[in-house]
Amino acid sequence: MGLLPARIDTDRIRGLDALGSPWLSSVGGIDTAGSTADVGHEVPTARMAGLVTGTLGAPAAALG
Repeated sequence: MGLLPARIDTDRIRGLDALGSPWLSSVGGIDTAGSTADVGHEVPTARMAGLVTGTLGAPAAALG
């Protein structure tokens, strides 16, 4: 017989996480993706002022 696994993990087949919640893993993934996107957009925007005034030597009025 050795073709089939000794035990079938039915929780994994149904998509349940370790706590038995089917939605928890997808909500965590969406939260992680959203937070990563926020960081990816907000950090460059915040650093732009320093780049324009410090590195490029533009006056503060150039920032608007």
